[in-house]
Amino acid sequence: TTAPAPARDEKQVAALNGLAIVAHAQAGSLLGKPEWRARARRAAERFWSIAWDERRRRLAHELWRGRAQGEGLLEDYAHVARGLLAVAAATGESRWRARAESLIDAALKAFTGEDGRLYASREAVRLPLPLIDTEDYGYPSGTSATIEVLLALGGELHLAAASRPLQNLSGGIAA
Repeated sequence: TTAPAPARDEKQVAALNGLAIVAHAQAGSLLGKPEWRARARRAAERFWSIAWDERRRRLAHELWRGRAQGEGLLEDYAHVARGLLAVAAATGESRWRARAESLIDAALKAFTGEDGRLYASREAVRLPLPLIDTEDYGYPSGTSATIEVLLALGGELHLAAASRPLQNLSGGIAA
């Protein structure tokens, strides 16, 4: 007899999709694979159209069965913004950069504490001992990815916004 197939987790997490979009856009450009760039663009468009709520200026944490659900975390906003910047670079379409800027500006408003640190979730900003999102593991933390996007966007406001969490982190970087 055949064993039953294991259950599958079919949700699409925003941060992980952002990472995949970056990989496809960059690899498509570097390796001359237009179909990979097109795949990145389609994924970015799908995620943007379903997961981003323009009125509330909020990103969902995941898609499941074609619907947005859950509150996005700092890493979701940052990695999707990285993906949108990669699509902008791969396609030359400026709307992706504008969308990345909308995402990262919303993330700064939602996840920046009074001390200038970036926190993992909206709730963490208000906790007595909040979760600070600074640990890079298999992929960059929400803080690292946010700083990367801010530096890529440039401009006085984004560079100033990047400097605050960098100052908070500087003591933990080995010289």
